[in-house]
Amino acid sequence: MSMEEGQFVRLASVSEVEEGKMVGYEYEGRKVLLARRDGRIYAMRNICAHRAVLLTLRNMSKLEEYSVRCWAHNYTFDLRTGQGILDPDLKIPVYEVRVEGEDVLVRLPPPPRDKAKPPG
Repeated sequence: MSMEEGQFVRLASVSEVEEGKMVGYEYEGRKVLLARRDGRIYAMRNICAHRAVLLTLRNMSKLEEYSVRCWAHNYTFDLRTGQGILDPDLKIPVYEVRVEGEDVLVRLPPPPRDKAKPPG
């Protein structure tokens, strides 16, 4: 899925995303990590591509410069691109961010489909 797909939704206010910190949000089943580095707010999926754990669980993961280090196995991902640093084959989806006034808007992919329901 390209970054252009989906719609912008308000996830937070600017003041909720502190410099050098990460915070997790959920919107209609989509888990999103927001982080601020050097005044800019970034967004990525809040699930580690290595073992599918929540990155912001109990604030155990670390933001180091532009790297998100997962608490579970120390895998690191570039906050700007989602690219795995220790394992380039792993990547976390990143999302486009807009700041309008005090609102942090993130372009999210469509919500996951309920796979339990039969078609029709």
